[in-house]
Amino acid sequence: MKRYTALLLAMVLLLCAACTAGPSQPAEAEPIRVGVLTDGDAIDRGINQQIWNALDSLAEEGMPLQRSYRVPGTDGSYDDCIAALAAEGNALILCAQGGMSDVIQKAAGRYPHIQFVVAEGEADPSDNVSSMTFATAQAAYLAGIAAGKTSESGRVACVHGRLTPGVEP
Repeated sequence: MKRYTALLLAMVLLLCAACTAGPSQPAEAEPIRVGVLTDGDAIDRGINQQIWNALDSLAEEGMPLQRSYRVPGTDGSYDDCIAALAAEGNALILCAQGGMSDVIQKAAGRYPHIQFVVAEGEADPSDNVSSMTFATAQAAYLAGIAAGKTSESGRVACVHGRLTPGVEP
């Protein structure tokens, strides 16, 4: 009986609090800081731009985001770029290329408070490291069928920036 009384009292208190609360102003959300580590310009018509555009879309939909990016080689070494993104207070660092998996694994140990995501990589999952891979082989297969069906010469070619699993000659 005491359990039911306590539960009923808790429900009444919640109902009273909800009914007596006046209109509230939504609190301004603290922006989520996202750093992008790329191997080239963020506007490259490739995965770097897709990540950048996805962050744009989230911001346009009202998600409070602050973003920045670094390019190893241009902005220093991989470690320098990660250190700069960490110093900016980024809660999430997206790595646009799978070739960065080893570097990210090491950085994750130095920055346990930052979440790292490697696109097109095989990073070992941990508390603050995730990787995502895409079904590029299936997409390439479908693109090949479409190209073959529309080819007037009966020949099809593929040009891509680097060899990646699933999209190899």
